[in-house]
Amino acid sequence: NPMWRIDLFGGVDWFDAEFDDGAFMDGYNTQEQLQKRIGVSGTWDYAMGYIKLIVQHSALNRDIAGNYATKYDGSTLYTEINHKHEFNSNLTLLSGLNFQRIGYEEDKLVSKDTTSFTIIDPYFSVLFSLPSGFNVHAGVRVNNHSNYGSKLIYNFNPSWVFRASRQTRVKLFASASTSFIAPTLFQLHTTWGGNLNLQPEESFNSEYGVSFYASSKLTLTAVNFFRQERNIVGYTFQYENIDAVRNVKGVTL
Repeated sequence: NPMWRIDLFGGVDWFDAEFDDGAFMDGYNTQEQLQKRIGVSGTWDYAMGYIKLIVQHSALNRDIAGNYATKYDGSTLYTEINHKHEFNSNLTLLSGLNFQRIGYEEDKLVSKDTTSFTIIDPYFSVLFSLPSGFNVHAGVRVNNHSNYGSKLIYNFNPSWVFRASRQTRVKLFASASTSFIAPTLFQLHTTWGGNLNLQPEESFNSEYGVSFYASSKLTLTAVNFFRQERNIVGYTFQYENIDAVRNVKGVTL
């Protein structure tokens, strides 16, 4: 149909491996992993944009035999609806709502009845562009986590593309954003060092840089980036927040 489209999709992944007991320690351990997923998406197109709905369910089974014998089962229900609207050639709006229900189970030790969580994320972003090559993309998202409450995150990305010569274009760009990463169900509940007291990781990220488009086949880019991370999750004898604050900076060429 010129306005409606429905897509069905699915897949099966199978993974098989053998592994030793650890560094310089031979051993015979095996792992088999099976993941199944199925979903449907529907899109309604109209003159100024589209509305799209996607629903997907996936199930993951992992069976480990040997000195570390155990079984894991996980499942995810993912649903998202988003709306794109182009007001004109200069202004585009994207908004939506994301829903996830995630469950985790470890054989005879941890049950999905007590380990699942739900995430609901409404988001909104706008792209503003001018014929001169100046663009601004900005967005906000509210992460609503059933274990950790609500958190507002944002991104702001201005850029400017102009011609330096007949063959070369230059792009100046910068960005500032925040992120929020909740601990996984495995990190919280596994008997191999799970920790129910973990706090979510948060970060503030910024960068600026320049790209030279020397031709249709050659682009040179330099970026200077900075990141301040809080409550970093790491592993010692268990999963824990190993750093209250960590600052990272660098250059990418």
